[in-house]
Amino acid sequence: DTYGSFVEKVALINPTTHHPVAVWGPKQLAGLPSRAIHNTYYFQRIATGPWGLVVPLSAQATVALPIPAQDAPRLQKLSHVTVVVEDVSGLKWHVSVPAGQ
Repeated sequence: DTYGSFVEKVALINPTTHHPVAVWGPKQLAGLPSRAIHNTYYFQRIATGPWGLVVPLSAQATVALPIPAQDAPRLQKLSHVTVVVEDVSGLKWHVSVPAGQ
């Protein structure tokens, strides 16, 4: 990567069943309010774009994604979820996190 990434999808996956518990597509990511993105650095800032999130190379941020009400009960039953972040090229990153975070 010479630029970074254009994130078009974020999903929380049940690590046991491998089924999605919650999914945010391009429309939901592009519509995030700026207060949902807490950038670590002043430069190389993650921001919304027309098709999701624009992530410059070396950018770091905490992005608060709203959990849809219909997905909350399923998440509460899990101790961990796998977060899958997908960019427009189809490249995916996976990380396991506690379900309460």
